[in-house]
Amino acid sequence: MPDYDYIRKELLCNGVSKKLLWTEYMEDCRANGEEPLMYSQFCYHIQQDEQKHRATMHINRKPGEQVEVDWAGDPATIIDEKRKNVFIVDDSLFSRTSCKKTELGSKVFDHTDMRFKKGFRMLTLSWSDGNTLIPVNSCLLASAKDTNIIRPVKAIVLKKYCIKSRIFYDKVNCK
Repeated sequence: MPDYDYIRKELLCNGVSKKLLWTEYMEDCRANGEEPLMYSQFCYHIQQDEQKHRATMHINRKPGEQVEVDWAGDPATIIDEKRKNVFIVDDSLFSRTSCKKTELGSKVFDHTDMRFKKGFRMLTLSWSDGNTLIPVNSCLLASAKDTNIIRPVKAIVLKKYCIKSRIFYDKVNCK
């Protein structure tokens, strides 16, 4: 049987996995002329030993609310000195399958599916230093072709909006 005290200590070290410890265990067994456990049985016995020595409790949580990640090896680095300050231009597609009544809804070409979809294109300019991402400017775009626009913008002239119309629409005359 494996030395569980040794396995417990080794699993706390970076870069050590159960697979690596199993390979070492198999080599020791073969050197001593013993028959080693298969990997699944090796892991099962380690799990049984861990349950004897560890106090555990069940944590109630909603599925997908929290994610816990654990890995063997060096921790992941987020900040890298080699990264430079950059501007990022993103043209994401906001798909709207039912945009018959939405102004400026249009047929927009989707580069990932290589086909036209109904919706808008959001053009975003962001700045990043490799650690943070700050949106600088963004605009909602419709199609440049009039034939692709599903519903064009209509000018609304109402007396109660007369002041706002003069500010935003130069061509609207209020009387």
